[in-house]
Amino acid sequence: MTPNSRTTAFASFAVVRELRFACFVLLFFMLLPIQHCAWAQTPGQDLAQTPAISASKSISLVVPFPEGGPTDTLGRLLAKYLSTALQQPITIQNIAGAGGTLGTWRAAQATPDGQTLLFNHLGQATAPALYRRLRHNALTDFDPIGLVGEVPMTLVARPSFDPNTVAELMAHAQTDSKPIRYAHGGLGSASHLCGILLQQALGVNFDLQAYKGTGPALHGLTQGNTDLLCDQTTNTTQAILQNKVKAYAVSTRTQVSSLPWLPTLNSAGLNGFDMSVWHGLYAPRGVPTHIVETLSQSLQTVLQNPEFLRELQALGVVAAEPERANPAALRTHLELEIERWASVIHKNQQYAD
Repeated sequence: MTPNSRTTAFASFAVVRELRFACFVLLFFMLLPIQHCAWAQTPGQDLAQTPAISASKSISLVVPFPEGGPTDTLGRLLAKYLSTALQQPITIQNIAGAGGTLGTWRAAQATPDGQTLLFNHLGQATAPALYRRLRHNALTDFDPIGLVGEVPMTLVARPSFDPNTVAELMAHAQTDSKPIRYAHGGLGSASHLCGILLQQALGVNFDLQAYKGTGPALHGLTQGNTDLLCDQTTNTTQAILQNKVKAYAVSTRTQVSSLPWLPTLNSAGLNGFDMSVWHGLYAPRGVPTHIVETLSQSLQTVLQNPEFLRELQALGVVAAEPERANPAALRTHLELEIERWASVIHKNQQYAD
């Protein structure tokens, strides 16, 4: 190869190299606006384009009580409407046992990806005091989603029980030599806790008779095997309407629309008495923030659905206000309820373990 040919070859290589570099630069600046737009998206925009929960799998809603009970009834109703709001199937998983703590513990162990949720009542707040060797922490093992609703309780008796009013019941409790046979659905159940509060309010001790659930407890009452029961309207309303039990009053400070003739215990003589079975939705601790927000927003959508509200009203359930159906509000409520019930339970020295 002659010197001139070498020079020509090197020059050609140089031109090719410069052309390649120029093409690379041109391609970079052509793609830069697209990349820049992607980088400039706000976090909210990113999340809107990212599925909050895996749509390929069904969400498992753990209800830590038996099928057919008051909490299960409300949980299934919530699942129906929440599934529509999320556009994703929801399957109820009843994991009963140990006063609701078994299913709660199982939910706490689930992968925190939003595919497993817990629907629990005020037992979330009472378990830390009732169970001195509890395997989960009600506050630190869960991320609250929001309050769903509150279920008033009704004080009912066997039809043949002598007292006809709260005032007569108070007098009977103070003067009769036989203790009142009080039925409840097991240690730590809402009916058991209501009985503890009633004992304090009346200043007497009941003959507490535990059943395996509130269904059997109500049946025992209608058969005349016990005298008194305080349980959720979701369990007692039909028995009241069918005159299978004698109804005295509701446990909340306000009357219940589904049973408008019943007074409140507070207005009927038990001053300051106020108890409802509130229900909340939780996820295992560590679920990504955007998933918690999606679940909370979907819950609020459900709580504004007129059909859902009508079904709640028929059960005597009071829907949570929007400002309470969020993670911060439920956490605050849970903390206050844990403190309240710890005082009541420790005073009575009635523990489930």
